[in-house]
Amino acid sequence: MYYFAYGSNMDEQQMRSKRVAFTIREKAILYGYKMSFSKRTTNGSGRATILPASSEDFVEGVLYQIDERDITRLDKPERYPVHYSRIEVSVSSESSPEVIAVTYMANPGQIQDDLKPMQGYLETLLSAKDFLSENYFNRLANTDFIPQEKRKTNNGEEVYTEKLIAAGRTYFFDIKQSSKGDFYIMISESKKTPEGFERHRVMVFADHVKEFAESINNLQRKLQDITMETKGA
Repeated sequence: MYYFAYGSNMDEQQMRSKRVAFTIREKAILYGYKMSFSKRTTNGSGRATILPASSEDFVEGVLYQIDERDITRLDKPERYPVHYSRIEVSVSSESSPEVIAVTYMANPGQIQDDLKPMQGYLETLLSAKDFLSENYFNRLANTDFIPQEKRKTNNGEEVYTEKLIAAGRTYFFDIKQSSKGDFYIMISESKKTPEGFERHRVMVFADHVKEFAESINNLQRKLQDITMETKGA
């Protein structure tokens, strides 16, 4: 089956963290709808949803071909069917002018005007830059957002976030939970550029955190040794 992503699931790592396997990942456009950050969340920010619009409006995103059994792995993070409904849409992709795909649309009771996305959430959408047109990407990049802060949520996905700002770069240390209940750490580096946000990320699952931390500590000690040796030369 085909799944059309227009929000954070455009990001490949996001899909893999939810254990959703896919054989196709390509650009796609949904006509007759517009994308809005009007899905209300528990922390007061807005998440992406699509809204019916004129035939001239469109939403750009990523089309995945997935195993039909994996759609349930997307249901839980989307809080289907209470927060989002699952609908069928016709999208135009790189390989076909018409593909029937499943996507999610926020239920009317979950919609609220004048919401802004969290900075980290918006950056996840912007990481799909290669799948978006220049104009669409720039429009997303110019979206007003809520600066990321240290916070705790109970939405079953983002559990805890810390932020470090250094020399014009922002580092996010996020604890997240996959749709299967597995906890993992996402380390993200973010830098504002004229084209939007430049972002790099590393995922570390709970089973590997201890070894990862030991390696970081070893690298820190080694870096201090090399720095001292260099100064002493």
